[in-house]
Amino acid sequence: MLPGETLATGCPVLCPERRVEVLPLRVLHSSAGYYIGTCCACGPAYTRESGYYATGPLAEAALADRSLGRGGILASAVAVYWTDRVDPRTFHIAILHTSEPSRLHGFMAAGTLARVFEFPVRARTPEAACKVTFAVANSEPDSLFCDARYADQVAAYRAAGLRSLAIGDVLLVGDDTGGETAWVCGPRSFRLLSVTPTYRTSP
Repeated sequence: MLPGETLATGCPVLCPERRVEVLPLRVLHSSAGYYIGTCCACGPAYTRESGYYATGPLAEAALADRSLGRGGILASAVAVYWTDRVDPRTFHIAILHTSEPSRLHGFMAAGTLARVFEFPVRARTPEAACKVTFAVANSEPDSLFCDARYADQVAAYRAAGLRSLAIGDVLLVGDDTGGETAWVCGPRSFRLLSVTPTYRTSP
């Protein structure tokens, strides 16, 4: 293993091509087997942070108990791996509503997305920022599902007559480095898109 081949040995956490954070660690798969690594929208994998596992569940277990490692470096001792050791930072969110809510791939059709709301959130990762946004956009002023610090954003969102976030809506997540990623809202989680879809700047 060469220096800089993994995050533990100096590979940058921000993808140089997309300028976005590649964490958190996740279980990935290749022809050689299952492994734990990072990925970015610029390619199928960014780094491989572990050896190979015969099955996905074995890799998931190693990730859960932080027993993975590569090159003699134990992952539990690598602070950069774990988002619970990363300080929260500000992300700039733009909500794109689809005209075809509940249709997962509706955003791919031209003219179906409109940029309807923007606000900052505090989170450790872009994916975590999406989850905060989901909670804000699905709250009501008298029934908050999000942190109370976002009460003003909830009130403004609902005062604008905007509906709750739905399957097929897209979030643009930007940070202070100038990087921006696009995430589509799915049935159970958000999925990182390889490109930012086109959208209108008004409903």
